[in-house]
Amino acid sequence: MKTSSQGSLFIILAAASYGLYGIYSRLIGQSFGEFAQSWTRNIIILFFLSLFLFFTKTWKTIKRKDRKWMILWPLSDVVSIVLLYITFNNLSVGTSYFLLYATMIIGGFIFGNLFYKEQITGIKIVSIILSILGLSLIFSSEYSMENIQFIIFGLLSGISTALWNALSKKVSDRYPNAQLVFIDAFVALCATLTGSLIV
Repeated sequence: MKTSSQGSLFIILAAASYGLYGIYSRLIGQSFGEFAQSWTRNIIILFFLSLFLFFTKTWKTIKRKDRKWMILWPLSDVVSIVLLYITFNNLSVGTSYFLLYATMIIGGFIFGNLFYKEQITGIKIVSIILSILGLSLIFSSEYSMENIQFIIFGLLSGISTALWNALSKKVSDRYPNAQLVFIDAFVALCATLTGSLIV
């Protein structure tokens, strides 16, 4: 299977799996805590990846120039996951996902241009316009002073997800995937445990 086909398949599988996140967030509800779902998930990830990395011996020393990306990248994930969890529990699942994906698309084009000089083509401009139109419809139908903060959380979650995707490319070609996921989970675990203790 070609690399591009594999990438497309993995994106479809990831999107399908991610679609369950909103359902599980609603089932868990508010009582589980904004940070607890993230640190619980990351403990499980770290456990299995620790075993994998121990047996495969694939860990590479992190270069000094990559250290800032190894911190900023997972922190953008923490912001996204925590805000999205709150959004799911205060807006409809469909609206929450649309807020996430619309601003993720817009942010992805912006960060792609900012970090990698990717060109904003005609198709990308059409995508941005459609995303903005969709967001306008969401704001006009679900806007109220009671839920405006949750709409903003959903928008910020999408921007943070776009940043997470963009920053991952800064290091993805130099380190094994398992190591990157481990670092992402470890930094996220530290941040969300701290958040849980503060809250």
